[in-house]
Amino acid sequence: MSFLILLLLFGVGLAVLLPRYLRKLSPEPVEMDRNEIDRYRRLNQRFEFVRYREELEEEQLDEYDEFKSLSEKYKKYQSSRNARMSPGLAKGLGIVSRFVGMLFILISILGTSLFNVPQDHSAHFKVDIGSQNMDDGQIIAKPGQKGPQMHIYPPGWHFELGIKIYATVEIIPDVEVPEGQVLTLIAREGRDKPDGQYFADPWPETLDKKKMLESAKYALDRDEVGDLTRLQKGPQTVAFPPGKYRFNQYLYEWSTKAPLTIIEPGEVGVMKFNYGPQFDYSLLSDSLSEFYGLFPDFLLSGDRPVKQVAIRAKNVPESWKPTKDQPEFDYSLLDDPKSKWYNFFPDEYNVLTREMVEEAKLVPEGFQGVCWVVLTEGKYALNPAAVQVFRMETKVQTLNYWGGFVVKEDGVDFDPNYQLKPDQADVATDAISKDGFRMFIEFRVLGKVTKEQAPYAFVMWGNWSQIEDKNITPDSRSIMRNNAQTASCLDYFKGRAEQEIKTYEVMWKQQLRKGITVVDINYGEIRIDPKLLETQTRKVLADQNKLAWQAEQQEQDERIKTERKKALAEQQGELTKADIAKQQALFYKEEQELRGQADANYDRELADGKRALYMALADVIGRDNFATLEMLKVLQLMGIKNITPYFYYNGGGMAGDNAGTMSLFQGTILSSMMGKKPGSEFFPEDFIPAADDSSVVAEPQPEPEKEEKPALQKKEQEKKVDGQ
Repeated sequence: MSFLILLLLFGVGLAVLLPRYLRKLSPEPVEMDRNEIDRYRRLNQRFEFVRYREELEEEQLDEYDEFKSLSEKYKKYQSSRNARMSPGLAKGLGIVSRFVGMLFILISILGTSLFNVPQDHSAHFKVDIGSQNMDDGQIIAKPGQKGPQMHIYPPGWHFELGIKIYATVEIIPDVEVPEGQVLTLIAREGRDKPDGQYFADPWPETLDKKKMLESAKYALDRDEVGDLTRLQKGPQTVAFPPGKYRFNQYLYEWSTKAPLTIIEPGEVGVMKFNYGPQFDYSLLSDSLSEFYGLFPDFLLSGDRPVKQVAIRAKNVPESWKPTKDQPEFDYSLLDDPKSKWYNFFPDEYNVLTREMVEEAKLVPEGFQGVCWVVLTEGKYALNPAAVQVFRMETKVQTLNYWGGFVVKEDGVDFDPNYQLKPDQADVATDAISKDGFRMFIEFRVLGKVTKEQAPYAFVMWGNWSQIEDKNITPDSRSIMRNNAQTASCLDYFKGRAEQEIKTYEVMWKQQLRKGITVVDINYGEIRIDPKLLETQTRKVLADQNKLAWQAEQQEQDERIKTERKKALAEQQGELTKADIAKQQALFYKEEQELRGQADANYDRELADGKRALYMALADVIGRDNFATLEMLKVLQLMGIKNITPYFYYNGGGMAGDNAGTMSLFQGTILSSMMGKKPGSEFFPEDFIPAADDSSVVAEPQPEPEKEEKPALQKKEQEKKVDGQ
């Protein structure tokens, strides 16, 4: 740079000073005659010591002016007479001197003003010569001030007159952020931060982040409102992804050591902001707030599990009752819009309530604390000092609990020498049954953390290893031990599927409130006292033998039924006839029963009528006279015309005026009924029974004719008797 300055000065001398000197060495020729010389000398004697024009009289002014003119001409005359170089040579040398001087000036100007910026570099400069100095603590100079300037020059040739004379130009390579890293910044200039604040205020979304980085003037200008400088001094929260960046490196201190945040499939990133204001949780309940209604008050509607859990656990609506036609609940009704059970168990459930948000102190983006918004699969340029990201897996985790026990003759006990396997969460759970027997339950828990649950689970528990130790392992053991207290050892052993469902249902609800989703629980082996197993084996064998005997008996019964059906098929003709006869007999029986009922009804009605008639007649003629009259009707019907004086004696005797008459009539009727016509001889031996039935040959009697007496004929005959 000193050489260029000397070259510039030398060029100025050649172009300006040397031609002047050459002109002095070879002035232009001037001619003066003798009279002019004499005149000059006379005037010189008169005005040699006059310094100012005002000293002369007015009439002397013209001569003084003439003196001045002749004096200049005389000097040129004397110079031309004393010239050391011819005018032509001096003129030629002057031209050469000016050309060389201008060339030197041009070279020095280009050398101090023209500069080239290589590719992937930028030119920064500091003004060293200026009228104003920067203020204390100022890093970037304002226009007209000495110091680092805002403007930078991109790659290429640039011309800035004399910039290398009054400023120091520094060629700085662009910042290249390698793959997998991010660019972080610290601003050396800008508005000051409040006391106690470490990070600068984040750049608003309305700002052009690229322009904020590349243009120092834009960053240090006041914002649109005009109150504050856009950039705040100190560590910036922003970060830039891999690539090449050109910016004023006097303004920003930078680093590319921070890694790029990469969220792989099957995981989310929980963000913890180390900057920003404190969040007011009352905004979650303020209806005018943008955060109102983001989180519900309950996880489950009516404390009902979701459909998939209800089906897995065989839950049914409380008001549903089994019937003969539907002994089990039809879960397809949950999807039928016409059913009253439609959507009784919801398809979805809430995973984060307002109470859980406040409990874990979760915050929205931009506030200090753990954010309730997570990062999903992708790559993110984040400043790890400003935003810490904790990865949590959302894939289903398999936690195996087995082993850790030894089976002895007198029961099952812990194995003190057992070593956990790499894919094993812990040993099997020991439990005491209702009847006091110890058993060990091997099982597997399938669980996951959804992206909505991840922030809460991270704050309350930590990573999956801590979730397993602090939450799932103790809770699952407690639930299984509680269930074991409700059943005997053998019942628990046999009801393994039912116990698995009960554990899953309780575990699902309990873990949901803790920010974990239980996908399923599977039981493995249940190890119990070998003596109980032996007892159970004998019982099972006995039950199997019983079943075999019942099956054999059923087979015999089926064979008998088959033979019976075969025999019935062979006798089908006879059976048909017998069946027809049976049907005829049944029809005849029904006919006779109907006739008997009709006759009985007729006789009952006739008797009631006669009774009423007889009572009326008895009241008129007297009971005895009425009885005598009725006796005569009977004798007439029997065809007895001669009344034989047979008397009927009874033990009680008869009272009344007609007692003898009535006795006579009764004796005659009785004799006729015994087969002796009135007037025939009475044989007492007829009333003596035979001593031996076998020695008496019964005289064959003609079979009385069967006479059907229809109800109509009987009615006509009764009418005749009543008439007589």
